[in-house]
Order: sequence, then structure tokens, then C-alpha cells
Amino acid sequence: MKKYIIFFLNVVLGFHVFSKTINQDTTKIISPILQNTKISGQWFLAYRYEEQDTVTYNRFLLRRTYLTIKSKLTKNLSARITQDMTLDEEGNDMGNIEIRLKYLYMSYSIPDFAFFSKPYFEIGLVHRPWLDFEEHINIYRVQGTMAMERFHLFNSAGLGVSFFTMIGQKMNNSFTKSVNNHYAGQYGSFSIGIYNGGGYHAMENNRSKNIEYRLSLRPFPSKLPGLQISYFGISGKGNIPEQPDFMLHNGFLSYENKRFTITGQYFSGVGNSSGTLLIDTLFNADEFVGYSAFTEVKIPEIKMATFFRYDHFETSHTNESKNIIIGGIAYKFTQKSKLILDFSSRNSGDNKSDFFIEVALEVHF
Repeated sequence: MKKYIIFFLNVVLGFHVFSKTINQDTTKIISPILQNTKISGQWFLAYRYEEQDTVTYNRFLLRRTYLTIKSKLTKNLSARITQDMTLDEEGNDMGNIEIRLKYLYMSYSIPDFAFFSKPYFEIGLVHRPWLDFEEHINIYRVQGTMAMERFHLFNSAGLGVSFFTMIGQKMNNSFTKSVNNHYAGQYGSFSIGIYNGGGYHAMENNRSKNIEYRLSLRPFPSKLPGLQISYFGISGKGNIPEQPDFMLHNGFLSYENKRFTITGQYFSGVGNSSGTLLIDTLFNADEFVGYSAFTEVKIPEIKMATFFRYDHFETSHTNESKNIIIGGIAYKFTQKSKLILDFSSRNSGDNKSDFFIEVALEVHF
């Protein structure tokens, strides 16, 4: 009996020593990873009253939920994965919440060169050059997509390779802390990339690749630091086997300061990223023009702001025409989180219209 007791005690002691060793080794491996890893989230929630032609709705909505994990692997190499969760508002999936990847990429930074600073590459399911830039100027993505995405010309992410850099050194702290910390090169910023045509929620359906590029210049960084002039372009094919043309040009003027933001843009081209903007069954792409204006007036003392936007889009041959008016007020209860009361009205050339008013909540953590 004594032998069994001694054996049992040895086993327990050995297991304890083994477990402690494993825990120490595991901690040594995991701890540095956790120290260099950040988890963040972004939620878009809303309660909406809506009129679509003669039908009315009132409903709670899960507009978007993003969960992001970023990890710095080495001095120059980092990784990111972002899950995009949304509720299908059209009811095509019986009300299920859809989960898909928005971003999954490796980011590699390279040394400054010439007048470029903080340059880096993204490889994988990456940011494309335009929408992330615009959404850090017009910060009301919770209300809905930006004009060119809303008109289904392209979206914000795709499989491919992107290059980003600031032009000149980063703006001073007074600007980055009180106005905008993103793409804050003293003389502007630049991005270019090559991508599959389908964006982040479609398979590649042909062999072509789309090239996208953006150049933003800050002409008076000392006297008017918030003024930027931007050009964005796309050259490629629509994402269907027949490969209709897709070409886009966009001119964008923006000004930001502590009290207000104002932007204006004009865009034109032929076709779209998904290959659905067509004239006929021969897969000839239709031409389009559009413009958008946005303004935000800020009252930082009480963390309030008002905003207004007008979008217009029309095609040359299929005679599609849309006008969208957006407006609202916002209360920013943290640096990035906000509660907004907004409305949107859309009129189309086919005499169809819709209107909604909603209370929307954007939460960052």
C-alpha cells in the first residue's frame, strides 16, 4: 500500500512540474505575440422607418459589424484579419447574419525614399486605394456607403497587392490630433494597386486584373493644411467572363479643419467592377457620370455635428438616373463612436423613390 501511495505522489508531483514547465514555455511563446496584437471592433446598429414606393417598414437593423485582429510580427511585417458580419436586409438569406472576410493581408513597410515617407505594401485581401481614404474624411459610413460605392461602381477591398505612402513627412500633432490622422502626409499621399475584379465578396470570373491609383496633393500645407486635391482612377474589365470595359476617373476636392469639413467630387467612366452596367446583350458597357457634395459642421464644445450630402448619378444609354439627399445630426460620445439621427431620400428616373429616417449607433472599441 505504501508503494502505491509513493507512486501516486510521484505521479502528481511529476505532472505538476511538467504542467508548470509547459505553462512557462507556452507563456514565453504566447506573451510576445499578445503584446504585439490588438483586437478592435466596429458596430453599425440602427432603428429605421422606411418608405419604398407604396410599402412602409419600421425595423431594427444590424448594418455592419467588424471584428479586427492586427499583429506586428517583426519590425517591418504585420498581419491583419477583419471579419465583416451583416444582416441581409433584402431577406435573401432568411434573415441569417452573414459572416465573410473583409480584409486578410500581410503588410510590409519599407524605408523612406525620395520624398515618400512611411511607405508600405499590403498583400492578400487588401484595401483598395480610394474608399478608405474618403471614409476618413466623410466619417458617416454608419449612414451608408460613399457615392461611387452606393452606385455599385466598385467596393473597398479586393484580392491583390496595394502600395501606400505619404508624400513628405507626417503633418504636425496639432493637425493630426484635432483634424485627421489618416493619410496625413505634409504634401499629400499616394496609392496604387492591382486586383481581381470582383472585390471582397465575389469570385474572380475572368482572367483580367484591374489597376487602381490615387494621388492626393496638399498644395498649401502651412497656410491651408486641410485642403487636398485628389485624383482617383481605375482601368480594367468588368468581373464577368465576357469582360466588358471598366474605366473610371474621379476628381475630388476636400477641406477639413476643427470646425467643418467640405468635399466635392465629379466622376465619369464606362462600366463597373461587377460587369453589370451594360447597354445590351452584346456586353457593351454603358457610360456614366456623377457627382457628390458633402459637408459637416462641427461643434466640438458639445461633441455635436450636423452633416449633409447630395449624390447624383446617370448613364448615357440605359437612361438610369438617381438623386440622393442625405442629412443628419450626430453626437460623438467617444473619439470615434457616435449616435446619429439621419434621413435619406432617393429619386430615380423611372419615378421610383424611397425615403427613410433612422437612429443609428456606431460603436468603436
